[in-house]
Formats: sequence, C-alpha cells, structure tokens
Amino acid sequence: MSLQQSNRLAVLRGADFVRFSKWIGHINLKYHLPVNAVLLTAIITLVLCLINLGSSDAFNAILSLAAVAQMATYSISISCVLYRRLTAPHLLPKAQWGLKRWGVPVNAAGAAYAWFAFFWAFWPSATPVTETSMSMSQLKVSEGSGG
Repeated sequence: MSLQQSNRLAVLRGADFVRFSKWIGHINLKYHLPVNAVLLTAIITLVLCLINLGSSDAFNAILSLAAVAQMATYSISISCVLYRRLTAPHLLPKAQWGLKRWGVPVNAAGAAYAWFAFFWAFWPSATPVTETSMSMSQLKVSEGSGG
C-alpha cells in the first residue's frame, strides 16, 4: 500500500501539487525509486497507526472514512470510463493494450463492486450498534459536503 501511495505522491509532485515537491519526488539513483516519497508515506501511515494505541474507536473512524473515500473515487472513475466506453468510445485515448471484448464486462463488474462496497462502507461493522461501534462516515461525509 505504501508503494502505491508513494507512487501517487510522486506523480502529484511532477505536477507541483504538493509542497516540497522537489524533495518528495527525488528519484534515488541507486534504487530508481522516489525513496523520500516512500519514507514519507510510511511515516504518515505509522503515525495514523499510532492512533490505535490511544483509541481504537478513533482509528476505526479514520479507516471507515478512508474506505468511503477510496470507494467513492473508484466507483466514480470506473463509472465514467464505462459510460464513455458505451456512449462514445472513439473519444477514449488509444491504449497500449486492452481487454478487447472483455473491457465493458470487466468495467461493469468493477463499477458494480465499487458501488456495492461504497454503499456498505457507511454501515457499522458489528451489531449491536453502540456509540463506539457505529460508523462515523455518514457524519463526516455529510459534514464535509456541507450537508
């Protein structure tokens, strides 16, 4: 997971979307990797995991919100590609490789799973629901959207 996030961080660095982008995106000549981005994401992950020592409820709330955010971005992006593939495939850029006739079914299955997971990410993980076991994602998402 850390390598995936550090790769995204390095890509954002190229577009200068991140502070200290030159330091973060520096490619180590020995490893041919953005080592600073890998270390930064590992440190951020470690700090977030330390929250679990103080309160597992706070940690679960953060994880729940992260799951909602990830499934929202996946479901929206896959659905947009699927829509474009069905309505105007000539507008999609040419790919180096493709799934040919399996592209639409794979995108449809991916979108269905992402929307399914997005729906269930708002629900509590255990029953009976108490103040500590309830999912705070609904509150945080509605709070962030101005609702």
